[in-house]
Amino acid sequence: MAPDGALDDFTGRACRAAGWVTLVWVVVFWRLGYLSLMDPDEAHYAQITREMLAAREWLVPLLGGRPFIDKPVLFHWFQAVSFAMLGTTEFAARLPTALAAIVLTWTTYWLGRELFDRDAGRRAAAMLLTIPATFALSSIALFDMLFTAFLFGAVACLAVASLRRRPRLQWTGYVLFSLAIMTKGPVAALLLGVAFVLTLLFVRSARTDLLPLKWFAGPMIAVALASPWFAWMIWRFGREFIDGYVIRGNVWYVTHPFPYRQANHFFYLRTYFGAFAPWSVLATARAIDLTATHGRGGNREEYVLACWVAAVLGVFTLTRFKLDPYIYPAAPALCLLSSRAWAAARDRETPALTQRVGIVLLPIAFLAGAIVLGTSMFDLNLRISPYAIVFPLAAIAGAVVCAWRVWRSGWRSPVFPTGLVGTLLVTYGSVVVFGFPVLEQVRPTPVIGRWISSHQPPSAAIGTVQVEEWEASLQYYSERRMTRLGDVSEIRAFLAAPGPRAIVAQRRRVLALREIGVPLKVVYGSDAVVDRTGKGLRRQVWGRLVVAVKDEGFGAAPPVTP
Repeated sequence: MAPDGALDDFTGRACRAAGWVTLVWVVVFWRLGYLSLMDPDEAHYAQITREMLAAREWLVPLLGGRPFIDKPVLFHWFQAVSFAMLGTTEFAARLPTALAAIVLTWTTYWLGRELFDRDAGRRAAAMLLTIPATFALSSIALFDMLFTAFLFGAVACLAVASLRRRPRLQWTGYVLFSLAIMTKGPVAALLLGVAFVLTLLFVRSARTDLLPLKWFAGPMIAVALASPWFAWMIWRFGREFIDGYVIRGNVWYVTHPFPYRQANHFFYLRTYFGAFAPWSVLATARAIDLTATHGRGGNREEYVLACWVAAVLGVFTLTRFKLDPYIYPAAPALCLLSSRAWAAARDRETPALTQRVGIVLLPIAFLAGAIVLGTSMFDLNLRISPYAIVFPLAAIAGAVVCAWRVWRSGWRSPVFPTGLVGTLLVTYGSVVVFGFPVLEQVRPTPVIGRWISSHQPPSAAIGTVQVEEWEASLQYYSERRMTRLGDVSEIRAFLAAPGPRAIVAQRRRVLALREIGVPLKVVYGSDAVVDRTGKGLRRQVWGRLVVAVKDEGFGAAPPVTP
């Protein structure tokens, strides 16, 4: 028989393994293919991949049968392999992103283990999995997760190669850097370059270890590895590629304002605290604490990580075009800093007042958020199941348990944030069970698109009227090209053209067109959230998205409204 100690050790490892499997399953893989593809970007990129696969065109992204060069091609290659193996399903579209999330989680653990200790890596990996940004991005087929896995993988390898004097590891980092460029373009070089400069300027103790790396030859090799696709596109499309992708798709994001997006230099401050919650509180506390104590209790590894976070936030704050996922590459480093803050709060000899305040504030923030959500979620007009009350109740219970554990430990954090991680896990599980069906219910495009695919002949022309936010998924699920129609004269001309034709629009818009003499008849429809009212947690306004065709008997009888 095994000794009691060995049995206890085996039981502990088994419990930890079960915990990690549960965490990964709930956050990343549970119902990965349940939701239909999101508008606009997820459906847009999946459609590009599907057209490339159908045309056997492996180098030029296609949309509507024409070149559409918005990003480099590597993401589409991964997605195309998934489509070829599993079919053009939502699960297949998102599988590369989900696998990238697992790789990124392991990279975060590995870097924490190499720079600090095994417990720091485990905490950081759990923290990364439980931020809202990871929960959202790991199950959406966008570029950001794959880009972060490659780019932060490169940063991790370069950090260990220099700070732990393992120079051979830098070459793995440069290969990963080339893959990051192939995923999202020159922004990878910009982020790495800014982080390198910040580290040299502000982390003097790391200079002697950083400078011996091949900082010229390595990046040049990475650029050379990534350059064939870019060179081929310049050769094939010439000035069109340079103007469309290089200038408008990259340079203008920094230099030119976008009329449909208001400049807001505090945009990423909100994203930082919201998308990286609750651990952003700890990371900020750690930064304030180290600044106030002039670095006592910290180390150069933490400053190097802080420079990476500052580089990501700084670069995207200065850009004119802003989207929440852009700053996700800062998340792994932020979680490593949060892990260090959690550990520092246990050490009474370390001046960690800010961290302890942060840990006390975490259950308070959980409690406040749960109360606000519990008192307002059923007033949002989202048709939420009454059983969804388990969502705020779980957060309240977790906040109470967390506060009790901190109090029992003498206002010190436990070794592992089990209570907060468990609370977040239950919260995300509640979102999957109760939130996903609601989210699917408010989006009518899958059922509308599939109806068009099965009830309209392949030769039918499909027009859209004022449904720009849904066009990408309508095109994906209907497998038809969409023609955007503007004023009434365009709509009349579209209906008057020969051949079968249908229009997708909100029902109220179709009724308004009928009133001014446009011959339309509704043949199919689906409920949808078409607007919102109020501020903050806004109330949803329901309407109906419909398919309408030309009414041959217009004026003789009222149309049938499904």
